[in-house]
Amino acid sequence: AIVGAKVEIKNMNSFRAVERALIFETERQRAALRAGETIVQETRGWSDADGVTLGQRSKEFAHDYRYFPEPDLPPLEISRELVAEITTAMPELPWTRVSRFEATYGLSRQESALLTDEAAVANYYERSVSAAGGHYRDVANWLVGDVFAIARARGGFDLVRITPEQLADIVTMVRSGDINAQAGKEVLGVVDETGQSPKDVVDQRGLRQVSDVDLVANAVAEIIAANPSAVEDYRSGKQAALGFLIGQVMKAMRGTGNPAVVRQEISRRLNEDAQ
Repeated sequence: AIVGAKVEIKNMNSFRAVERALIFETERQRAALRAGETIVQETRGWSDADGVTLGQRSKEFAHDYRYFPEPDLPPLEISRELVAEITTAMPELPWTRVSRFEATYGLSRQESALLTDEAAVANYYERSVSAAGGHYRDVANWLVGDVFAIARARGGFDLVRITPEQLADIVTMVRSGDINAQAGKEVLGVVDETGQSPKDVVDQRGLRQVSDVDLVANAVAEIIAANPSAVEDYRSGKQAALGFLIGQVMKAMRGTGNPAVVRQEISRRLNEDAQ
């Protein structure tokens, strides 16, 4: 049996009718082909009451459609060269960019779609990644989380003041351990407000991360001495007390302590004192 013949359906006045007509016609043609019948090119009408399509007239040849040329339109010839030229000049299409973000930056489909939903955001991300020398995941996390929060507060991404390069500086400093994530968030907010360089903000506010064990140990000793009830809670098995003590040390160090070093030093001191 011949397949691929065009069948037009008319007399549908709602989306529901279109759906029902398509379902019926699909089944009708499937049954006809299985029975060895030929599908002819024709126009059929939809009977909404009966839920069927009915043959109205056949159109076997192009001239049956009464086509005629538009006298005001000259013949149009599109060369392969012209198509190639237009294709090359076209900007990257959104769905193509989504796929490229997945493949190039290792992001999920959802993350890629979010970052490419607006061209300005996608361009910002790629500039920041370039300035950071990579760190695709970290830049994406900071952009989607903290920078988007600023955009929402300001009323639009175009009102965000921090530049892609400044975001890259913050990401790089956090990754290198120069500052911790908490300090990074503070720097981000100040930079967006003032336009200062992230490094200047870090220096002016004394936010460089402290990993010196002796300095951390001094702060830990003070906090442990000032919070005997939390120490007792920890020793009785309440792990939440450890988080409280870490928070108090970080607060005492104005957020500059290296969280990993702080946790390690608190655990060491508590375990030693318990022995």
